Amino acid sequence: MISKVKIMNTGYLVTLEGSDGVGKSHLQGYIAEALQAKGVPTKIVAEFSDSPSGDIIRGMLEEDRFLRLVQERPISFYGTAQVIADLYFQDEQEVLPALKNGCVVIKDRHKDTLFAYQIPKIQEEHPQIDYEQLFCWINSFASRLRVPDLTFLLTVPNDERLARIQSRGEQLSRKDIEFLERVDNIYSDIAERESRIIPYDNNRNVQEAAAEISDIIITNLGVRNG
Repeated sequence: MISKVKIMNTGYLVTLEGSDGVGKSHLQGYIAEALQAKGVPTKIVAEFSDSPSGDIIRGMLEEDRFLRLVQERPISFYGTAQVIADLYFQDEQEVLPALKNGCVVIKDRHKDTLFAYQIPKIQEEHPQIDYEQLFCWINSFASRLRVPDLTFLLTVPNDERLARIQSRGEQLSRKDIEFLERVDNIYSDIAERESRIIPYDNNRNVQEAAAEISDIIITNLGVRNG
């Protein structure tokens, strides 16, 4: 019989971050399975919710996969506000209830993705606003979001990442590639600011990666509960 790992009544929020093609969504389910096999109550939360705000974002993504909408007037602040609103919805409706039930929540992207993806998008429309100003604005707007207990920043070699994206039938323009480079740079900056972020090379067998990550999560749970 598998013994159940005690997580206390506050739960534990683990997020998977990284740019497109690093394997977050694919890995998420395997991590949950590995934790559950070790007796850890686990809940998966997707990148976007099934709420009206999530529907709006998915509609935007159909126009541009990076939410860089072509409009007569700038719309990047509106798009950022929609993404933040959806994260608050997920926090209140999915993440926090699961944490109160003592679950480890595995979330595909959360607060960190706001900086990595929304800052370069806004700066394309508003180049006069510098990075730190936008960082502070997003941080203030999203200040009531649950801060992850642990974040894995997934990386793969750039050639492998582009090959994975193309294998999904998606083509990247030079502008898209430059955008992803900016995303990578911002993720690196966030990782230097936040000790909870663990850079993780995800260029490996998915079962092996899930087993290793689940062990890291359980070790960190032990440190917190010790």
